[in-house]
Amino acid sequence: MAKYKCIRIELYKRDITVFIGSHEEFKEWIKTNDCPKTWNNIITQILESDDNAEASYWNNAINGNGIIELHYHPKSPKEIAIAAHECLHATMRVLSFIGIPCFENEANEPYTYLLEYILEQVLDFNNYKLINI
Repeated sequence: MAKYKCIRIELYKRDITVFIGSHEEFKEWIKTNDCPKTWNNIITQILESDDNAEASYWNNAINGNGIIELHYHPKSPKEIAIAAHECLHATMRVLSFIGIPCFENEANEPYTYLLEYILEQVLDFNNYKLINI
């Protein structure tokens, strides 16, 4: 059964939604009224996609919000690595959207802390809402 949660990044006033389920379930869900309204301008792009990747990151270039799409809740080291990969996409997009640069050979603490926060939220099994499709 598919599920989702919205991760609010209050400091940067952005949202990252995490969807867990098949790509077909994802496409069905975004057609419903339960889908967050911050995605309105990327829904067509998602519906037209034929994505069969293990996971995806969808970015809203207008408001800086995004969606991490995973087919399963990460448990194994490989699944966690895939989730971390998508969380890094989210981190890079959010911070570049608001103008925080990533510097070569620097600690880039805003990036590392945000990655840590998003990944922790993704891996937290609590607060996901079940979706009946």
